[in-house]
Formats: sequence, structure tokens, C-alpha cells
Amino acid sequence: MPNLLQIQALSLSFGGLHAVRDVTLDVRSDEILGLIGPNGAGKTSLINCLSGLYRPTSGQIQFAGHDLARQDAWRIRRLGVSRTFQNISLISELSVLDNVLVGGHSAGAAGYWASVITWSNRKERALRADAIALCERLGLADCLNELPSELPYGTQKRIELARALVHRPDLLLADEPAAGLSHGEVNEFGELLRDLRQEMGLTLILVEHHMGLINAICDRVAVMVSGRLVALGTPETIRNDEAVRAAYLGGAGEAA
Repeated sequence: MPNLLQIQALSLSFGGLHAVRDVTLDVRSDEILGLIGPNGAGKTSLINCLSGLYRPTSGQIQFAGHDLARQDAWRIRRLGVSRTFQNISLISELSVLDNVLVGGHSAGAAGYWASVITWSNRKERALRADAIALCERLGLADCLNELPSELPYGTQKRIELARALVHRPDLLLADEPAAGLSHGEVNEFGELLRDLRQEMGLTLILVEHHMGLINAICDRVAVMVSGRLVALGTPETIRNDEAVRAAYLGGAGEAA
């Protein structure tokens, strides 16, 4: 299986705080890679580098032949990388469908609203049809015109997922998508991610504390502690790794 993403000697520092330390990691096409570690391990900081929210201090990020390390977030999104966030960030005054449509417009330097104006009616209609079809696939067909704030938390999670997927990315960075969900919702969400990987040809990096979800759907698991990558392997290998167990019991790392 070819590599879609290559991370080489990646580091991120904020003054004297080392959030990511010399991480080297390859991500294969069509795999689900779990990214785990104690609070403060640097998982979200790494995701922020991959998505362009942070500029790494040093190192390289190669995605499908493109160098992402110095790209703006909107350019990275155009290249086929999308993400969800730890905290749901839906636009409260827009309907469910309009929130999803936001994800389909290329977030150019001029921003979303300017890009809407320049789109042709034909492209807009095609995007709307795609967004509605995706919402139907994610079980959102009955609430397209409702406001997200009026809907259950689990439904809001699916809206955010639809927004991230509507522009058909190749790589999805999912930052704690199961946080706040009930046990049953976690299982359902995991099955959905696994099915979408197959249906859409997605590669996923899944940052998650819910080990049941990690074990159920991930092909490999990478472990970070104090900004460093300390282990990589199958869920079973990681689950039985004494060094990983010691890292989880050994206290907090340095960065979120």
C-alpha cells in the first residue's frame, strides 16, 4: 500500500515549549491510523501542523507529492486534506445544510462568502446536490433546515463530519470525534467512519482517547508522549506494549 503522507523530522516549538519533537511517520493510502497518547502529548499540535493551522519549526510534510509544511490552511484543504476539531465549531446562525455547504466552498484567501459569489449557478447546484446526498448518508436528511444548536450533540458531530467530507478529501484528520458521545454512539460513529473509508477511498488519522474505538477500526496506532513518537504498530501490538503502558501511567506530557 503506497504512502499518502510522509512526515519527516517534524518539530514545533513555542518559545521554550516543545509541542512536537522530531516526529517521523508515514501514513498509507486508505488506512485508518490512530494517534494516541496522554493529555499534553502533542497530538493536536501535530494535527494542527498537518492542516496548516500551525507552521512547524522544522521538518517536512509531504502529501501526495506536495510540501505542506509552509502552506496556508486553505491551500492544504484544496489539496485534499480536511479535518474536524475537538470542540464542535458549527455556525449557529446557519442551517444544517448551509453549515455543510460551507465545507464545500474552497476557503480561498478572500474567505468563504467571497468565494460563494464567484461560483457559477451550475457548480452551486452540483455542490448542493452532493451536500444533500452526503447528509442523507449520514442520517441528517430530516434536519437539513434546522439550526445545529437545536439538535443533539451526536447529531452535531455528524454535521461537522459532513462539512469536512463534502469536498471529497483524500485525507481526513479527525480530532477526538468520539468525545462526548455515549457508548452506543461511539460504536455507531466508529462503524460510520470505517464504512466511509471504504466508500470514499478515505485515509484517516484519528486522534482519540477512546481505546475501544481505536482498537475497533484502526489499522495501525501511533503513540505520542511529550511531543515524541514513541511507538507504532497494530492495535494489538500497542495494547500489549509495556513501554506504552508505562508512558500512560507516567504523567502528563508538555503540550496539548
